[in-house]
Amino acid sequence: EDVKTAAPQFAYLLVDTVKLRGRRHETRLFALVGEGGMALEETFVGFRELHDAAIAAALAGADDAFIRLAEMQQHPMGRGYATLYAYHWERLKAAPPGPAPAERTGCDSIY
Repeated sequence: EDVKTAAPQFAYLLVDTVKLRGRRHETRLFALVGEGGMALEETFVGFRELHDAAIAAALAGADDAFIRLAEMQQHPMGRGYATLYAYHWERLKAAPPGPAPAERTGCDSIY
């Protein structure tokens, strides 16, 4: 997260969070996905907002997380991140409390 803040000219996407030793709060992890003008391109900015919202919803266990991940899986720019969306999908399915994933969305898989 510190690198993302220090180098805003690069394009990043939220990937996950991790609890680091010695820190009170979880640290957000970002993937570097582009450089230069990509971070400012309108199509990337819109995609990044949708992507980051979907990952944040998955991390929070939000009711709409499965739907958001499925939508990102189908997004033209999101297809390259299918493994990441599937990873978060599986984590949500394995999460203990709350209704089962199929009950929330009516589907069993992101595929």
